[in-house]
Amino acid sequence: MSGFLSDLQQAATDAGDWYNRLSTATSTRNCLWDGQSEDGRKHREALGREAFPWEGASDVRVRTVDEICNEQAMLMFSAFTRSRIQATGVNSDDASWGQKVTSVLKYVIWTRMKNQIRRELMLAAQWRQWFGASVVSIMWDQQLRKMEQTVTTEGLAAVLLSQDDLKNPQAVAAGIDAAKQMVLDPAREEQALKVLMGLSEILTKKTARKALDELRATGTTKFDVPEVFAAEPRITALLPMVDIYFPALTDDIQRQPWVAHREEISPEDLEDRINTHGYDADWVAEAIKHKGTRFDAGGFFATNLSLAMRGASYGAQAGRDLVEIFHIYRKTVDDSGIPEIRCQVVSPGVPDSEAKEEPLAFMHGEYPYVACQREFLLRPILESRGVAELASTWQYEQKVQRDSRTDRTSVTVLPPLIVPARRGAGRLRIGPGSQIPSAGKNENYEWMRTPPYDPGSIEIERATERMIGTYFGRMSGEVPSQLTELHQGDLVGGWLLEVRQICSQILQLCQQYMTDAEVSRVAGSLGGRPWQMSAAEIQGQFDLSVEADPRDLNIETLKEKWGFLEIIMKYDRGGRVDYGKLIEYGMAGVDPSMAESVLIPMEAANAKQVSDEQDALAKMCAGIEPPMEPQPGMNYQLRMQVLQQSIQQNPEMQRRIAAQPDTAAMIQNRMKFLQFQVTQQGNAQIGRVGAAPMMGQQ
Repeated sequence: MSGFLSDLQQAATDAGDWYNRLSTATSTRNCLWDGQSEDGRKHREALGREAFPWEGASDVRVRTVDEICNEQAMLMFSAFTRSRIQATGVNSDDASWGQKVTSVLKYVIWTRMKNQIRRELMLAAQWRQWFGASVVSIMWDQQLRKMEQTVTTEGLAAVLLSQDDLKNPQAVAAGIDAAKQMVLDPAREEQALKVLMGLSEILTKKTARKALDELRATGTTKFDVPEVFAAEPRITALLPMVDIYFPALTDDIQRQPWVAHREEISPEDLEDRINTHGYDADWVAEAIKHKGTRFDAGGFFATNLSLAMRGASYGAQAGRDLVEIFHIYRKTVDDSGIPEIRCQVVSPGVPDSEAKEEPLAFMHGEYPYVACQREFLLRPILESRGVAELASTWQYEQKVQRDSRTDRTSVTVLPPLIVPARRGAGRLRIGPGSQIPSAGKNENYEWMRTPPYDPGSIEIERATERMIGTYFGRMSGEVPSQLTELHQGDLVGGWLLEVRQICSQILQLCQQYMTDAEVSRVAGSLGGRPWQMSAAEIQGQFDLSVEADPRDLNIETLKEKWGFLEIIMKYDRGGRVDYGKLIEYGMAGVDPSMAESVLIPMEAANAKQVSDEQDALAKMCAGIEPPMEPQPGMNYQLRMQVLQQSIQQNPEMQRRIAAQPDTAAMIQNRMKFLQFQVTQQGNAQIGRVGAAPMMGQQ
């Protein structure tokens, strides 16, 4: 572990400027400075010195940085929730399979992961804009619970027999006899204990021996076994050099020799990982003894910022009861000369051992992390500047102007009082309600004349707001709409590129760990094609797109866009527009949830048309005439073809129709109805263009 500590310490030392910027950004957004009071006023008691310009003067908190970060994070998250996620197969024969893959991915993200997507992606977006960069980890997480299992002597036989033997009654009978002999024979006790412990990962040898005694006495026993009740991808927002460490000059996490993910977990969760993650039980017990111990690689600020992320009031107390561990990922070369990533889990409290060390289990072959970076002016991730760093001086300018106007109002409401010198205080103090001794022999009391109203303060603040709005492309009447759209397009476009990488790893984990049964419940029949894939297929079978237009968040802009589309579609003489996809795009722009619920894939839509027309034919053969009223979404041409082919391909039906004049009349009438609707659609086209195609007439 010493080599790891050396690399980690060097990276943290090199990131010293980053920590200073994090500290400043935290103070700027939260409006924190020395000498603050709860009432937003300056007091000598809090400052430790005389307040300027007077006791109780304004000390307002201006939250411009907080507003900008919230606006941009909400825009980014809204764009993702309204985005169109599509998995496209690299090979042409993967088109239909891509639809199933897309359905599974959407189900996992918007149903299984909905809560964590809301929490962790919002955190990642906030930190990206606030500090300049964030990182998202993508893991496969499974949770276990205890379930009591009943085991009989006959049941042990099933463990000892092969699948082929289980199909042979004679082999099963022989296996039951062998299991009974193993249980009852004291000389084979170790073998029996090993078989029992193989049935449950949490069964100790002491408990297994008790279960064996019960088997000998009664032929049955019960003990706890772990059952997986939740298994799904899990994402977590991380703050660079606080929750995740890498070399300070890193510009691409995937190209670095190592990455260290810092995690603080409760002793109970750490014990669960003995079963869920394969942690060494002795190591876990030793690490729990050192809960609260931290390796402060980034200095005092890094540790305290990590605690502050949990909450300023109770962060320190919570950290005291947690165990700090590091997941160290390193790129190495195996014995065959093939590059691989190995994972090692260590803790500062147990420096001489590790919880486990193994190759990365994920077949996608990448570090399970995606960096989110606000700007690209220099290559390193840590050089990206956040809103707090860029807008701090502008926010201070706004504070100065607001403090000055508040203080001027205070003096105007209660001006200083000019009193006779012999009756007033000897020391001159300026402030609301203060007393100023008059010069000369003036014996009168009078209010001090306040300075005339000066609108310059408001103009200065407005000018500052304009600069802020222009720089960040805020939605404001003083910022050109084209500039706002440009900024929003860049913000959303860059964010969705990062989210695409996150979703891509989520999909790859689903391809590796989800079972055929789970997938079939979401995407329907897999047609005999296995869902779980090889590493090569997971790494290169699908291209993923996550696209959204921030302008679609404005319903008026959406209306204008569709107005232009209607004009363009009139010139679609070559039939190049896929109207099915256009409808899907439009529905998603209006309401993504509605689009998911209402729209069905084109293949399913055509299959429904075919099924409905076949049902109509069956009704007519039974003497029931189906309704013949035009309905939106009916494909009359397809229905007419289905009706004709169903009759032509079934000689028995032809004879039945010939023998039943009423049925023949109903079928002929329905053919006329469908043909008329096809003709009407053609007439609408003729009415628009003025003529019908000659080939169509022939």
